[in-house]
Amino acid sequence: LIELDSTNPLIYQHLGVCLQDGGRFDEARRLYLLAIENGVETDRIYAELGEVNIRMGRLEAGTEALRHSIELNPANLDNFANLANAYLQLGRFDDADDAIKAILAQKKTHAGAHNLQGLLYISKRQPMLARKSFEEAVEYDPDLVEPYMNLGLLAQLAGQRGEALRYFKLFLEKATDERFRETVPKVQAAVRELESGR
Repeated sequence: LIELDSTNPLIYQHLGVCLQDGGRFDEARRLYLLAIENGVETDRIYAELGEVNIRMGRLEAGTEALRHSIELNPANLDNFANLANAYLQLGRFDDADDAIKAILAQKKTHAGAHNLQGLLYISKRQPMLARKSFEEAVEYDPDLVEPYMNLGLLAQLAGQRGEALRYFKLFLEKATDERFRETVPKVQAAVRELESGR
């Protein structure tokens, strides 16, 4: 397909997503780089390149690609959120804060940004502000899964067993997506521990 139309961004995007769905991340990464080499420099190509790099643990390369994506389309808030998340993982808290603020300047009710802000507050050892941010995330999007787990963890750390159980159970009800495959057993174990009174 690429040989037939090497300048069609949809071909690269579709193939790249199929490769990622099959766990073939390095092939997807190389495909997006080929797209850029062929002059297909769209915000989506750079966003996909950024996301696949992050999934592969190549955080610096991921942030660079996401910054290019944002330059091409500053209205795509998901790219800002992915960038903020990568910055948090890199320990670049000021950069993460800037990306979060950029999202909230465009949309104050962006639940993902509030969840990321909560993670940033945890990094700064400000649990009360973190809790407020996670609660805002849940308020703005009750279907967003991560804030429930984060609220459960905060409650558990604060010794609030009942609250921790409530939030962990809400997380488990909503965490049906494949990306939570590794997290669900850990939360289930935490629930069992809390229910046993340990």
